[in-house]
Amino acid sequence: MDKPKPRFTTFQRRKGHYDWLHPDETQVCYRFLWAPGEEPDIKSSFVLQEEEDPEARPYHFTALELAHNLVDIYEENYLFTSYLEQVRSLVEYLESREAAEELARLEYAVERASYELLHWMRELRLSIEALEHYRAREE
Repeated sequence: MDKPKPRFTTFQRRKGHYDWLHPDETQVCYRFLWAPGEEPDIKSSFVLQEEEDPEARPYHFTALELAHNLVDIYEENYLFTSYLEQVRSLVEYLESREAAEELARLEYAVERASYELLHWMRELRLSIEALEHYRAREE
């Protein structure tokens, strides 16, 4: 069984130095990765200061929840930014697909759990066989 891959919008979070005018400052870049077959004409990466990062554990968010958080951050912290309208467009797009995204997330959870279960069942079987072989040699 192949490792399952998400068929819904996900995102990556990367820390780095994205501001050429202030190369010593660390920023966070969120990049949205579209579901297979989806390529909307929407900006997919957004940079913000590290101290404005929504939470230390953003992977507990769905892509839509993260997009809503980014709207809040840009509204509260940035007076002039083109990102605000772009992230609002992203929110609209993700909201229009939320039912399909939720279904795809649930299917992925089942597939991933099945994959993990099979993996650990194989590991258990191999460990038991190795243990039995080792004990048989001792006798």
